[in-house]
Amino acid sequence: MDTYETKVYISYAWGGESEEFANKIDHSLQQRGITIIRDKRALGFKGSIQKFMEEIGKGNSVIVIVSDKYLRSPNCMFELVEIAKNKQVRDRIFPIVLSDANIYDPIKRIEYVKYWEDKRQELASAIKSLDPANLQGIREDMDNYDRFRAEISGLASTLKDINTLNPKIHQDSNFSELYAKIEERRRGIHISENTSPSSDSETDEVLHKLLSGLPTALFERIIFKFDKSGIVPGPEAAQSKRAIELIKFLHIQENGIAKLNDEIEKFTGDHK
Repeated sequence: MDTYETKVYISYAWGGESEEFANKIDHSLQQRGITIIRDKRALGFKGSIQKFMEEIGKGNSVIVIVSDKYLRSPNCMFELVEIAKNKQVRDRIFPIVLSDANIYDPIKRIEYVKYWEDKRQELASAIKSLDPANLQGIREDMDNYDRFRAEISGLASTLKDINTLNPKIHQDSNFSELYAKIEERRRGIHISENTSPSSDSETDEVLHKLLSGLPTALFERIIFKFDKSGIVPGPEAAQSKRAIELIKFLHIQENGIAKLNDEIEKFTGDHK
């Protein structure tokens, strides 16, 4: 039906709660038809870790599982600063913040800055004992520590400003909200690449109306009117998911989004 991008990357620290969440998200979203790109499956024997991390940094949709271990991991921090380097970080990331990630208290955030400052200083001290000719690759690590130290406070502040929901809420809903937001993002990318700016704006506006307090009875009337083929999941699915599936279905039909918008306006007008 659609040919829009289905790949979603996931950035996480190996082991413990972080990897358990990565596995659960992987399973849940793969079942919904989303291709999850993660290191243990995509990198392969002898694959370049550096290139894979840079690829994550360029991803249009990246799930970031933030933990204390993540914020102290060179590889995880490299992925996070690469994401930030490629701009639109708030649009491109879908963070889940675990309880041990101390990003909400400014004093705790300072501890992460200090951690990377200390790591940099430790490496700088070790370098002094070596001949500069023997430092191949080491200076790149030093540069990365500089980046982590400089950017972690701002990145942590960005993460704390995003309503990430409690991890338990995500798990109890089988990651439905996460799925819905990723679909919105992927749909927006597809529209911007394949339609005019006016139709992009129109689709965003209609989706917003469907997801912003439309009474259930009116929502069901709209589904009944437009979804004669049973394409949209039933009432057992989250309204956000059903709205996105309706948008996807009507987007490929002539004037489908415009007709849907007219119907919403008519229904809400009648309701008032």
